[in-house]
Amino acid sequence: ESLRRAAAVAVGGVLLAAGDTARMKATLKQAEEMALGTVRSALAAGSRTELERGYSYVQFIQTAYLVGGAVPEAAAFSARFAQAVGDPREQRSVEELRAASVSLRRQRDSLDAAARQPAQARAASGAASAAAN
Repeated sequence: ESLRRAAAVAVGGVLLAAGDTARMKATLKQAEEMALGTVRSALAAGSRTELERGYSYVQFIQTAYLVGGAVPEAAAFSARFAQAVGDPREQRSVEELRAASVSLRRQRDSLDAAARQPAQARAASGAASAAAN
């Protein structure tokens, strides 16, 4: 069961990376139920380990929604999570999540740009070497 949950969450991340937002949302929606089920079960059983695992799933799903710009889905999930744990303070507003989404997307874009720079520098260096020979 844990492996299935992890696989569903990972598939959502892969689809996000591939730019397939519609499939990412559908996959994450399925993963939501597994994550919330883990949290509910952990709370009922008093299992700290399972609760931490469930929270990890919840954080991944929330982050995937936000990086993907799916703020309404993130807000709906936040409401379901708050209800699952019985704590309304866990619910995030659309405005709060929109700001987090913008921040995460900027971080992602910055990391992407930094990762491209060495490759571009190597290409330019290779071109300069070829021109010198």
